[in-house]
Amino acid sequence: DLHDIEALCAKALRARCTQRLPLWLEDEEALDELISQREGEVGLSLAAGQANALRQLLESSSCLHTLFAGPGAGKTTVMEFLAAAVPEAEFAAPTGKAARVLSNRLASLGRSARTVHSLLEATPNGFKRDHNTPLQGRLVVVDEAGMLAVPTLYALLDACPFGMHVLLVGAPDPLE
Repeated sequence: DLHDIEALCAKALRARCTQRLPLWLEDEEALDELISQREGEVGLSLAAGQANALRQLLESSSCLHTLFAGPGAGKTTVMEFLAAAVPEAEFAAPTGKAARVLSNRLASLGRSARTVHSLLEATPNGFKRDHNTPLQGRLVVVDEAGMLAVPTLYALLDACPFGMHVLLVGAPDPLE
């Protein structure tokens, strides 16, 4: 039942919090260079809050990350810079529309996003991706994470192997 899935989800989130592996494997100077290069490519400078969020995401050793801010705060821009910093990242969203919007922003990097169901390879009987057949890569980013159903969030966490970072992105009140 839903209560059991919520309990499993909470346990999976706690476990992910205790996993300590760095996401950014280079020094701070290399991160400064990457940010500067990407700013030149897109013709904009990160706001102080965006740069701080990006640095905290990359420098944290926790394998669970959240990025929640209101509309227009620059979450998608942070995700673009994250895509440039972590080539082994997968990007997803709960809906096709949200995945298309994110894909449009990631296109300049040759990257795209897909629905969480597509990422997990949904079938009529569940998902092909799980702890036995985990996702590949170092990071999975889920935009509009507040719109995820709890069972889908649990399926996603179950498909992320030990050491894979998970970033949940969204707005504090996604229905406003």
